[in-house]
Amino acid sequence: TKTPSRSEEVSNHKEQSLATKMVQPRFVRPSPSSPSSGTGEPNSSNLYVANCGPAVGLSHDAIGAVFSAFGEVKGVFPADESGVRVIVSFADPFSAKSALEALSGRPCPDLDGRTLHIRYSVLQLPSQTQVNECVPVSLSGSDLNIPGLFLLPDFVTAEEEQQLLAAVDTQPWIGLAKRRVQHYGYEFCYGTRNVDTKNRLGELPTFVSPILQRISLFPNLDYDPASLNLDQLTVNEYPCGVGLSPHIDTHSAFEDCIFSLSLAGPCIMEFRRYSASTWKAASTTTDDDEKPDSSTCIKKALYLPPRSMLLLSGEARYAWNHYIPHHKIDKVKDKVIRRSPRRVSFTLRKVRNHPCRCIRFRLVSYNILAQVYVKSSFFPHSPPACLKWKARSHAILSVLKKLQADFFCLQEVDEYDTFYRKNMESLGYSGIYIQRTGQRKRDGCAIFFKPSCAELVTKERIEYNDLLDEQKIETSNEAKGDEKEAKDSQKDSRDLNDPQVRLKRDCVGIMAAFRINKPFHHIVIVANTHLYWDPELADVKLAQAKYLLSRLAQFKTLISDEFECTPSLLLAGDFNSIPGDMVYSYLVSGYKKPADIEEEEVAPIPMCSVYEVTRGEPKFTNCTPGFTNTLDYIFFSPSDFIKPVSILQLPEPESPDVVGFLPNDHHPSDHLPIGAEFEISRE
Repeated sequence: TKTPSRSEEVSNHKEQSLATKMVQPRFVRPSPSSPSSGTGEPNSSNLYVANCGPAVGLSHDAIGAVFSAFGEVKGVFPADESGVRVIVSFADPFSAKSALEALSGRPCPDLDGRTLHIRYSVLQLPSQTQVNECVPVSLSGSDLNIPGLFLLPDFVTAEEEQQLLAAVDTQPWIGLAKRRVQHYGYEFCYGTRNVDTKNRLGELPTFVSPILQRISLFPNLDYDPASLNLDQLTVNEYPCGVGLSPHIDTHSAFEDCIFSLSLAGPCIMEFRRYSASTWKAASTTTDDDEKPDSSTCIKKALYLPPRSMLLLSGEARYAWNHYIPHHKIDKVKDKVIRRSPRRVSFTLRKVRNHPCRCIRFRLVSYNILAQVYVKSSFFPHSPPACLKWKARSHAILSVLKKLQADFFCLQEVDEYDTFYRKNMESLGYSGIYIQRTGQRKRDGCAIFFKPSCAELVTKERIEYNDLLDEQKIETSNEAKGDEKEAKDSQKDSRDLNDPQVRLKRDCVGIMAAFRINKPFHHIVIVANTHLYWDPELADVKLAQAKYLLSRLAQFKTLISDEFECTPSLLLAGDFNSIPGDMVYSYLVSGYKKPADIEEEEVAPIPMCSVYEVTRGEPKFTNCTPGFTNTLDYIFFSPSDFIKPVSILQLPEPESPDVVGFLPNDHHPSDHLPIGAEFEISRE
């Protein structure tokens, strides 16, 4: 049998197999104060031995042979990534003590005369190992259930892997703070988070040609391979322990599909979708020192083995931050993986050669609870201090500021001129407002928007009392609604069979057309409303919903004709209707034909609920002891131009911030805000 040379031993150290790393035990390093003798040391069978190892030409087998003279050696393991420190694990503490006393601090002739420095070490079980935040790690991309994410193991062979690594090692590296990079095709400028499309570096190197050819055969690819035309390659070299901070690859710089090939070592890639009750902007930073708040996000993790190819497209590309934890060891299915001294990734992308042809903006709908309805008798479960206007007003502004929306559709706004208008202006918003009709009605609906995002073109009021001359309604009972108005006034003692009485509910809405100017001109119609509350007057709510859609259809036609465009349509508000009831079904289906209700003359606009078509309607948006359910919605008219790309996640019923009902110290209203980010594209 051939004895490995010293250079071969060093090479073997650098290329330890993944299987060895996955079963390797983890040991606690001894403290600096531990003496090098056995006196007074713990009853341990494991020794930490410094100044020997594969990096200096001493194999684990050779080290084990020397130490086996003192007793049975169960194994020799690397103590860290240096290659000059090992752990020798004996079958019993007595053998370990004998070896320590005989060898520590003395030259060892059988180990090239090296002086060994030995201390005790304690085995740490994998379950005790501190790894990346204990996020469960999946071995298959499909297990993550993230649309647009695919993982192909063994995308290249071991021989091809070595050829690729050898090819990049002949090229110059660019040093960053904690890693090295190479750019081909175009250089990614970390200062601007973009590429200079006018500064082409040339064609992609020939050594990636086999990869490009294989990508064209990638399964689950929704694109014509010829249209991919990948023209930018970034090669990253990560030393052991260096990862990648959470980010989304710059939307304006690159097209949809991103391919990443892992070489030389494995890693865990974590995917984060920021959610909960605050928005988290999609970050494009590559600053390794950035430490974003991860307390309000969904986390999923995927094991990337060496030679595997990862594809990110669609939702996985645009809605999920990807992240490699800065750790030296990871845990996968109860096995500990020690990262390689080096990991290299090949990231292939298509550079946009024209300005990004899409518009993104956020819209939030929020019934903020009019102060006129805030009485301790209505909300006996709420802490009294949180019901005071001074505290509530500050809390409401704080919520709105954190949501960072481009449009706010607010209901039950009763201090518009004295509070909301000036305070929202200080946050960079302009507003339009309609107060409820009726002498004693103080609240109404407001739309606030950022002039930096959109320009107000025109607006119209929606007053449901106009139904008095248009509808003849008969009684029908169905959905339950918000109870606070019932407490605010006595039950209507007038004849509810009289349509003039039944329909006069003083409810309102407002609709407006906005021109969004960048990166192209597009008109968006935003409507905000608050339908009547009483569950015993579900027919009135249905009449209001039908009138609302007829007005929206007329308004959309007006805008289309005047500006010769196809505007997008968004409808938000408190509809006082639960999912599946008469009003909700009418709004999402585009028609409703009960036998006792006449057909509308103007065909309604088909609408979809943002939450329903993405993650499903939330479990509740209104939360009080007498009623907890979903009453608030954002609808959009589906088309080829507009689509929701993310939604504002709401708390679960058992979440601490909603236990005990609303309002409370966390939520200043009895409703929760809902929101969505939309994308409008002409591509």
